[in-house]
Amino acid sequence: IGCRYCMVACPFEVPAYEYNEPLHPRVRKCTMCFVDKIAKGETPACVQACPKQVMTFGKRNELIDFAHDKIRRNPETYVNHVYGEKEVGGTCWMYLSGVPFDFIGMRTDLGETPYPELTLGFLSTVPVVLTVWPVLFSGIYLFTRRRNELANPDPHQKTIAQEEGR
Repeated sequence: IGCRYCMVACPFEVPAYEYNEPLHPRVRKCTMCFVDKIAKGETPACVQACPKQVMTFGKRNELIDFAHDKIRRNPETYVNHVYGEKEVGGTCWMYLSGVPFDFIGMRTDLGETPYPELTLGFLSTVPVVLTVWPVLFSGIYLFTRRRNELANPDPHQKTIAQEEGR
């Protein structure tokens, strides 16, 4: 919808806004070729096209084992950390690096708690607020209005005694 909240919410700054499209900008990110390639059992286009074959595609648990094995076999080449394995609860994209991740611009302050857990308490109260509060405030309004009507009768309304001239 173009609100760009996903850009703010993503701890990895993945969604990107098309600033070079002034008339019809969109927020874009990788779709992992879901419709075209993965549905057919193929690997994503970026993995196939990578000239250095530095990307691997597969099941998450197999990739974690593969990454740890690669670090174990080459401890002088890689930092002993699989970035994305535990960050914010674990991600679909994981990285190995020969230098510390903060040195190459990756966020290292994310923690291991999945972000949905951080908002669960707040978001679970939204249905209560949207259903109970309107009823509560409508009741208070109607009660107050009725009380004011009884305390201050309409001055334009004449009683029977006033109409008969008494």
